[in-house]
Amino acid sequence: MERHDHELKEREDSIINISSEEAYCMNFHLNLKFDYKGKQYEATAYYQNGYGIDDIDIWDNEFEMLDDNMHDELYPQVRGYFEDMDISEKTITW
Repeated sequence: MERHDHELKEREDSIINISSEEAYCMNFHLNLKFDYKGKQYEATAYYQNGYGIDDIDIWDNEFEMLDDNMHDELYPQVRGYFEDMDISEKTITW
């Protein structure tokens, strides 16, 4: 083997060869803005990888937390939207 070939082989042998790579995210903070019966609302929640949706908060556009009746009316729909949310490159803010 010529010297050049030998040096090239040594260099190739000293370089790592990646077989796979992964970035694992354990938690996502989710936001949702929506209209309901002519009024604007926002909601936030946390998605824990492997555990699902947790800690849902809903408020109106005046940043007031909802009374129990309105919360109970909106909660099932909001939770459903969070559970079906497409977490992808289009919806992730880095």
